[in-house]
Amino acid sequence: MIKKLFISVLAIIFVSFLVYIFQSKPETVEDIKISLPEGKFLNTYFPLYVAQHKNFFQEQKLNVSLVFTDPGNSVYQVVAGDVQFASLIPSSISSMMSGNDLKIVMTFSKDDVFFYSNLSSVEELRGKKIAVPSTGTISYAKLSSFLKNSNISVRDVRIFTISNVAERVQAFELGTVDALTATNLAFEPGEVKMAVYLGNYTSDKAGGVVAAGDYIKENPETVMKLVTAIAESVNYIYDNSEDSIRLLESAFSIDEQRARDVYKFILDNEYYTSDLDLQALDEEAKELATAQGRVPINIENFVDKTFVDNLPENLLIGG
Repeated sequence: MIKKLFISVLAIIFVSFLVYIFQSKPETVEDIKISLPEGKFLNTYFPLYVAQHKNFFQEQKLNVSLVFTDPGNSVYQVVAGDVQFASLIPSSISSMMSGNDLKIVMTFSKDDVFFYSNLSSVEELRGKKIAVPSTGTISYAKLSSFLKNSNISVRDVRIFTISNVAERVQAFELGTVDALTATNLAFEPGEVKMAVYLGNYTSDKAGGVVAAGDYIKENPETVMKLVTAIAESVNYIYDNSEDSIRLLESAFSIDEQRARDVYKFILDNEYYTSDLDLQALDEEAKELATAQGRVPINIENFVDKTFVDNLPENLLIGG
């Protein structure tokens, strides 16, 4: 009897020990890489910066590395398997049109493309030189719509393609071109006579979470963690104005007043989101197809709403 009792006690102790071991075992931190287009003028990806600095990635047990590369190479890195995620929506849609198996699982920022010129009016643009990243980009599509709104065709101007935003700015400052498209951090307020936000002329989803279809199927928990962390970051930006302004200062090496101007732009344009806007993505796909002379894709075949649909309601912000 005593022997049986002793064995029972040992069994209980052993099971309790196993439970303790498994419960106290720390969750593995996963290393992931997100490719971003290089360029110090981009604030489209500010939520990723905030997620790193406010530990939203870490809370999801993610060790995230942001890999900066040429815009044309950003999505290719996902296709090649060098990184797990891309964040540039327009380039991802172009890659989808080329037949690559990619899925958009979240959109978190609009496009901050501005038109800049020192001319006094849009009418003066006829015959002038305008620098854009490429004739197949969303910037070019936005420029076309902007000009069309003023009864000017892109055939009425001279288009110069300069892929790097810093080099476009330099060409403008040297007088090589008369105007350019760039982001809203390219110039200081008042530095250029004409600064027009082009997000009002076409659909404008720019930043998002994009991954290969197979990766999403094999790693749904990782994708959900990433989407959750970014959604928390977007909400933090809206709910914590003063700290967000401080983070803008550090992220882009700008002074407080400039950071406040940028933050006002964010609020005025509901710039950051945590959603998946199929209508806007469909319009953007059609605009890119037109700009590139290609057949539009059915965007519904290239999105996965599973993860946004599983976000808590308080984290969802539409744009």
